[in-house]
Amino acid sequence: METYKNSADPLLNNLRLNIMLSVLILFLGLSGVTLMLFYRAKQRTQEEELRLINSNEVLHDAAHFDTLTKLPNRLSLDGLLERAKAVARVDSDLLAICFLDLDGFKEVNDRMGHLSGDNLLIAAAGRMKKAVRDSDSVIRLGGDEFVLILGGIKNETQLKILLNRMLSLLSAPFMIDGRNISISASIGVTIYPKDNAATTDLLAHADSAMYVAKNRGKNAWELYAP
Repeated sequence: METYKNSADPLLNNLRLNIMLSVLILFLGLSGVTLMLFYRAKQRTQEEELRLINSNEVLHDAAHFDTLTKLPNRLSLDGLLERAKAVARVDSDLLAICFLDLDGFKEVNDRMGHLSGDNLLIAAAGRMKKAVRDSDSVIRLGGDEFVLILGGIKNETQLKILLNRMLSLLSAPFMIDGRNISISASIGVTIYPKDNAATTDLLAHADSAMYVAKNRGKNAWELYAP
């Protein structure tokens, strides 16, 4: 009997060992599957969060940027102007708020069609961006109306140079759909904080000065006198 018992012990021990190894392998396998599923779920969550962020950015851009010219639109104007005013107060600089209207755009649009008119607006917007500095803003209100926010102005001589550069670039002929097109711009300007009005009033003052420039014969800028 003793001999039988001794010979059976190794068999039992081997069986127990095999069972323990099988359980361990099963446990490790299940742990690996669980970790894999966890990381896949985490990756999906991160991808969904990134998709939502990108979607929100697209929606924001669609709401705050003009689809044609890619410039900030009317919804962006108040925020850009308030930030520019705050910077001007901190730096003790002048801030020029300009209302710009393209002279002769309506005639081109009527004569050549809306597609050519859109191409002209895109080209004009590109020149406006070229005329200003990186810290400045060009906003399209709609149609052929734009607002320029020119910060960091040290004196009116510097402003005069910027405005004359804008007029010069916009009055140079455009090549639109194979044809040379000539337009110009009328610009009304008010200077903050010399004109320390509310944001809506600043824009109204610049607008009124623009009409003075247009009545003077166009291709000109006019400074609002508070």
